[in-house]
Order: sequence, then C-alpha cells, then structure tokens
Amino acid sequence: MLDRSARWGRLGIVLAWSAADYARLRAAQRLGASERRITQLQRQMADRLRRNLAAMRGIYIKAGQFLSLRNDVLPRIVCERLAELQDRVPSVPFGRLRPRLERELGPLRDVFAELEARPVAAASLGQVHFGVLRSGERVALKIRYPGIRRTIDADLQNLSGLLLMVRPWLRRVPLESLLAELRKGLEEELDYVHEAANLEMFRKVFTARDDIVIPRLHRAYSSGALLCMERLDGVRLGDLPALERAGVSGRQAALLVVRFYTEQILKLGFFHADPHPGNFLILPEGPRLGVLDFGLVRRLRPLQVKGMRRLGLGFLGGDAEVVAQSFEEMGFGRDPAQNPDFLPFARLFLEAAQRMLYARRKQVHLGALFAKLGDLAREHPGFQVPTEILLLGRVLSLLSGLGRKLRAGLQLDQVLLEA
Repeated sequence: MLDRSARWGRLGIVLAWSAADYARLRAAQRLGASERRITQLQRQMADRLRRNLAAMRGIYIKAGQFLSLRNDVLPRIVCERLAELQDRVPSVPFGRLRPRLERELGPLRDVFAELEARPVAAASLGQVHFGVLRSGERVALKIRYPGIRRTIDADLQNLSGLLLMVRPWLRRVPLESLLAELRKGLEEELDYVHEAANLEMFRKVFTARDDIVIPRLHRAYSSGALLCMERLDGVRLGDLPALERAGVSGRQAALLVVRFYTEQILKLGFFHADPHPGNFLILPEGPRLGVLDFGLVRRLRPLQVKGMRRLGLGFLGGDAEVVAQSFEEMGFGRDPAQNPDFLPFARLFLEAAQRMLYARRKQVHLGALFAKLGDLAREHPGFQVPTEILLLGRVLSLLSGLGRKLRAGLQLDQVLLEA
C-alpha cells in the first residue's frame, strides 16, 4: 500500500491527467470532431482513470465505483469502465484485528467456540470471518479495519484540496456535490450500525417469504465496527454450472432475484443497491435466495415510486406529457422552485428510446433507458436526475446482465416494467 505522501502525490497526478483528458474531450466536441474520434478520447480517458484508481485501491476504488453511477456527469463509456473496478484487497492478518475484537467483545473464548483466522472475504473497509458461537450458532463476523476511518478522512481531505486545483478545467462537473455524496456513502458503509439497521429492516419485511432468506443479526456481538450475523451457505448466484449441479436452473435463480427487486422497488420504496452476484446465494430446499451485505441501501419517496410507474406508462404509450409529469414526480431538475418545463426533455427521451427500441428489435431494456436519462442530464445543464434514480438504473442494468449470464431466457427489467 502506498504511504500517505505517495498517495497524495499520485492522486494529484491522476486528477491532473483526468482534467486534461476531460478538457481534451470537451474541446474535441466543441470543434465538431467525428463520433469515432470522440469515442476514442472517451475510451482513453476511461482506461487511464480505471487503471490508476485500481492501482491506488482503497477509497479510490470506492470513488471509481461511485462515479460509475454518474453517467449524468461522465460519458457512458467512462462509467462502464469504472463499473469494472472490483473492491478486493489483500486481507489483514487476524492478529491485527484481535485486539479490537477483544475490546468490543471481551475474551474471544467466552464468545466463540470457533473463529476462523483466515477470512472468507476482504474488501477495502473490512473483512469477513466465519465462526461458531458458544451457543452452537454458525455466524459470519464482519470486522472493520483498525484505523480505516482516519485513513479515509485524510484521503477525503486530500481529495477535496486537489479538486480545488483542477476546478478551472472541470467547470461543468459538480465537484462539491459529488464529493459530498461520496463522503456520505463512505460514512454509511463505515458505520456497521447503519448496515445492521438495514439488515433488520429487510428481515422484518421479508420474514413471511419462504423464498427469500435474510440472515439474523446477533446484536449482542455487533457494534459500529463489528457485524455478527447468521451464516448462510449456498451456491453463488453467478456460478451457473454449480447451480445446475445443485438442480437449480438459471431461470429459477433469475426469477428469485427479480421477484425480490419487484417487491422492493414497486411496493416497499427502498432497494438493495449492490446486486452483484457475490451478494446473493441460492440456498437448497426451494430453491431460496439468500441475501448478503446491506451496506448500500437506498430509499425512494412515494412520489418517486409513483413517477416511475407513470414513466413506464408514458414510455409504453409514447406520451411525452405523461413522461414529463413523471420527471416532475421523480424530482428531476436542478432547481424545482423554478418550475422547469420537462416537456422538451420528455420528447428527447422518447425519441432516443424509440431509436433504441428499433436497434434492439423492440426489446425493452430499462437499464439502458435510465442511462439515457443520464445522457440527457449531461448534455443539458438544466436537467438533473436524482442520485437514487441513477443508482436504480444501475441496478436494473446489473439485473439485465445477470439474466444473460444465467441464460434465464427472460428480460428481468421487462418483468419489472410489466409488474
């Protein structure tokens, strides 16, 4: 891991390169460069940024993953490249974590009959160990790294200072609001009390479902830096050969996921916002869907849910006025007090959607449609898409990709649209 001063210096270089790439791209667009040249510059910018953030690891991978959602600010090619960043780091030796555990829980032998020293997963903020409580219950223990909060605070302070230096080259990018959103997201992920509350909320609303399994929280052994929950064992969702060996088809697995999300988005008004295959298990007897990692959960206001339903109706009916009303209900626009006219944006959206449907032979892809909303926001400064809607679009894109990976033979986002 780079030391603090080296990280600061490398961050400055990364930001300088990114600002230069962005300025070069904007200049080419103003001068009317060919679409091929624009795409080439976007790919160069995306590849350089992804490589540098991956090399710096830690918070910078988190920052890249966050920016991958913001296609209202960055070109879609850049967002797609940043979405490939994986939050995987070398694990921390258990000896460095033991003092924290004993401060929080007391002597470990009084709590655990077994606690595996080798982690089953390690990420930038913490790692997970399997264990067995004295009661005989099998658990997964998520441990935040000692000192990681101080490291992140220092990195965010460095990032804030350096962003001021590149501000002249990135005038169209809302740097301050992006940094504030990144800070808020990291604070939530660092606070395991927040994740525990999300877990218990999901467990409460899905407790009556036989096909959805939310692990039980062991609150007595959890804190802001520890999360102790029931251990779930099953097949990773993205492992189609293993699923088939277990007698579960890709279609069965995909339907479990889409039903899980349909209820969240259209009925409950909140959603698990990190649906990569590693966060889901297919459990035997059912089959059933086991859900892991509740650090990233987002809520939708009732009016936003209503607006999404209206957007589906307006899209299917090709009605720009209905689409414009849905934009207003979902909270689009930089300054709602100015009563922005959404009708021109609704017409642009429908025109782009029709071109997309024609190219895709009339197959609906909600993730791509939500991405088109981000494109409109990037091209028209008066049009802004709320972060939770952008994140929902990313979720829909991931679900669509998951359906293809599982060879499910259905459009997961089509099921949502028709729900």
